[in-house]
Amino acid sequence: MIGPVASQDLSDKILDFISIYNGNWSNKARVEKGLSDHVLYQGRVIPVDIIALRPAATMFLETAMNGIIHILAVGVIRQDIGDTISVTPYNFTDM
Repeated sequence: MIGPVASQDLSDKILDFISIYNGNWSNKARVEKGLSDHVLYQGRVIPVDIIALRPAATMFLETAMNGIIHILAVGVIRQDIGDTISVTPYNFTDM
């Protein structure tokens, strides 16, 4: 049986990135204040474990504007030279 990627398999930099950049975001409060020059933006980032992409860390990414989904993607996270974190998105929005 294959288990999830253990946190010890990932660098501290990647674990920090995952812990900081996940959750739900929106500008709902600004839109509700009646600022007409803003559309409702919603974003969601969820860490996921995708067996086919192991041992890479992965995240599910979703964005919507005015309730219409614009981006659905899986992001593969890696640590590059110089401790730079990069995310390669694999977009499946219009599949």
